Amino acid sequence: MLLRFGVENFRSIRDRQELSFVATAYNEGSAFELPVAPDDTLRISPVAAIYGANASGKSNVLRALWRFAELAVGRWRDGGPYEPFGFGDHQLVEPTVFDAEFVVNEVRYRYGVAYDAERIHREWLYAYPHGRRQVWFTRDAARSQPFQFPGEYLKGAKTTLRDFVRDDAPFLSLGAALQHPQLSPITAKFDQLIPVGPEMPRRLGEVLARRWDERMTDLVRNADMGVDGVEITRMDDNAAGGLSLTKPGVRLLHSGQPAPLYGESQGTLRWLYLLRPVLDALDNGALLVVDELDYSLHPTLAAEIIRMFRNRRVNTGRAQLLFSSHDVSMLGLQLGSRLLDRDQIWFTEKDADGTDLYCLREARPRKEENIQLGYLAGRYGARPDLSPGELGDVLTLAANGVA
Repeated sequence: MLLRFGVENFRSIRDRQELSFVATAYNEGSAFELPVAPDDTLRISPVAAIYGANASGKSNVLRALWRFAELAVGRWRDGGPYEPFGFGDHQLVEPTVFDAEFVVNEVRYRYGVAYDAERIHREWLYAYPHGRRQVWFTRDAARSQPFQFPGEYLKGAKTTLRDFVRDDAPFLSLGAALQHPQLSPITAKFDQLIPVGPEMPRRLGEVLARRWDERMTDLVRNADMGVDGVEITRMDDNAAGGLSLTKPGVRLLHSGQPAPLYGESQGTLRWLYLLRPVLDALDNGALLVVDELDYSLHPTLAAEIIRMFRNRRVNTGRAQLLFSSHDVSMLGLQLGSRLLDRDQIWFTEKDADGTDLYCLREARPRKEENIQLGYLAGRYGARPDLSPGELGDVLTLAANGVA
């Protein structure tokens, strides 16, 4: 499970920002008990939500975590890995820094990397298998010998790994590629991170059909969308001699009649798209990171996804959900109880110095406090600075020639 994630000098983020899943006194019972060697237990939240105004940096916090996972396993996307802070007249030319604290197989680790477009400047990995820190390796491009392995805690052919790693590639990713017995389980956990953006993939029906299972049918049928069944066509459904000319696809049955996906509502398509990532995360105890969870989705269904991760009987593998949202209804009471605990709600604000990420708990909200109304009233910040009717007044002034 992810305990903490830090980022510095990435897109709209200039100064270090940190997101934490570690439960505090503001958690009202949804935290999971996580055993950690040798005989400790941590209380970790299964959910974290980020709210903020448009262009405040919510998505950049999520993108930073996606990029960090890609770096750790030696894979990058979205046009390149280095996107330093650049806002207004400010432009940093220093390394981007990512670091995280997490637990794999009941051992706590801390891993970090600092990089730019040319090289990895710094990299480090610490483990705490007996409660005390073990330095598995450090890397500093400014040293005559960049790699150090103090204490010999990292076993195997370290010299071979060191000689093969490129200047612009993380040492951790090479260890995973070569199936290093200590490093591979760590990168496997990073590789399990599941990113989901608001854009749906092309040929959604084909994507779904390849990995559809009966649980998805049940979740579609019971989502009150007027669907009474699902028709799945896979490549081998009508195979003759091992070859099928039928493309894979999914069609929903309405009163027993199949309908093409392109005729379904955006909300229905979004629900279909989210089901596979949600189930994969729950099955594998993975971290699901969703940008705009409420995008085209009814608040009731978005709330049900959150409840799946908070439900110990459903989330037996201690999967985690991190998402951004504008749906303030999820901040309030849902059927008499909180959908999000007070230490699971985070906010982003942006000014000339970049994005600031902070937790609701910093405002010390009372247990009985109405978080939804408090946020709308501007009590916690992280909302557009507008008075009711202000934009209409702007249009009226413009129509009268007043600048």
